[in-house]
Amino acid sequence: MLEIGNSSSCTGCAACYNICPVQAVTMCSDEEGFLRPLIDTTSCINCGKCEKVCPILYPTITPESIKEAYACFALDENIRKSSSSGGVFTLLAQEVIRRKGVVFGAMFAEDFSVIHSWTDTEDGIKQFQGSKYVQSCIDIHSLNVRSFLKMIDGCYLQVHLVRLAG
Repeated sequence: MLEIGNSSSCTGCAACYNICPVQAVTMCSDEEGFLRPLIDTTSCINCGKCEKVCPILYPTITPESIKEAYACFALDENIRKSSSSGGVFTLLAQEVIRRKGVVFGAMFAEDFSVIHSWTDTEDGIKQFQGSKYVQSCIDIHSLNVRSFLKMIDGCYLQVHLVRLAG
């Protein structure tokens, strides 16, 4: 069973919440309002999936593994001005949508909390532009990502998330 949930080392990424096959993990606010996993020990089946997916317990990128770095930015000044990180997210998202894909991103809700949603239009990308310097709630949208995966020759397309060292 995941032990890091109550620790200040926990990033609140909700990977444990998303992987739990019996929904024994919920994301709850701590005394500072930061979302951290809470495990219902009566529902937990001790499968260990929450521990295996935890990026704190099992980091996938270490400083020793980083050998190269790339820098890029959008040539379109309007994209750069309305974006963060040089507008690269916008360029990548536009390409995904041109290829008939969907893009998930973080956006502000009406109460200025940060939530996640998706779009399949280039106009919809605008809601995801710009940095949001608060913790976001992954909630049900991350679970719905699977519904967008398409079957090709009996195999699911794989979605790979790359965490870049900052």
